[in-house]
Amino acid sequence: QTVTGSVLEELTGGAFQITTNIRNTDDSLGAVPSAGDGYLVFACNEIRTPNGYYGTIVPGGGRSGRSTFIGGVHYLDGCQPENAAAGFDGTNHLFAWAKTDNANRTNIVGARVNKDGVPLDLDGFLVSSGGSNWSPAIAFDGSNYLVVWNKFEGTGGHEIYGARIAQDGTNLGEFPIFTAPGEQVFPDVAFDGTSYLVVWRDTRSGSGPSDDTDVYGVRVSPAGVVLDSPEIAIVTASRTQGEPKVASSGGNNWLVVWNDIDQLGTSPPPDGRIFGKRIAADGTLLDGPASA
Repeated sequence: QTVTGSVLEELTGGAFQITTNIRNTDDSLGAVPSAGDGYLVFACNEIRTPNGYYGTIVPGGGRSGRSTFIGGVHYLDGCQPENAAAGFDGTNHLFAWAKTDNANRTNIVGARVNKDGVPLDLDGFLVSSGGSNWSPAIAFDGSNYLVVWNKFEGTGGHEIYGARIAQDGTNLGEFPIFTAPGEQVFPDVAFDGTSYLVVWRDTRSGSGPSDDTDVYGVRVSPAGVVLDSPEIAIVTASRTQGEPKVASSGGNNWLVVWNDIDQLGTSPPPDGRIFGKRIAADGTLLDGPASA
């Protein structure tokens, strides 16, 4: 265990500093609920030794806490966008991130972090090994976590995979959530009390800058069974839809939101709009057809 502390100063009457010496965080930064009314804030730090992901418990009152090393990143990777996620089971957090090993395989690894921000898995544990695994997301169903990510093994493009992780860190098994021609990337996941909804950006029509991308999803049971075949087309309209996020209202509906732009790969970046649709517990679209 490596614990690195820093003096963190609250700013009277305004924002308060949580940590220092962060470089190139991109989207490798986030916060999830913690015990009571607090939060676990995590960020990738490329300046401290060791470099990698650090977590800070921030109580609900807004006080900054002690920054603790969770896990390292490969020196060739640094801090990459969309490369880490965390969930909370009411007692501990599960933190997952992409890490390249010495064989140049990018794995998804995990570590539990307790309510005080102390890692419980000092070397982490393997969630998935592969040629290229990226973009993890996590949800908890009351008994186990579901970690989802996009996986690439050199043929067929990226696919959506998942693994159920027990509260003690046991990996209950990896399984495919959706595989198809084209690429499925940037997944997100939420649990509604009965099932998970996993959503992703889908480039089955191609992944070039001029191609439209869409948003699809499937429901997954707590036992790891995919419940929808065919998959749910959430939005297939013209333009480019991407980076979907999903949240549950706690038993009635999911809300899926996404970024909608004219075209990928343009400079300067195009103006975007945020759209959303509700998905019922049975997978029905509540706000018009996928083409709208």
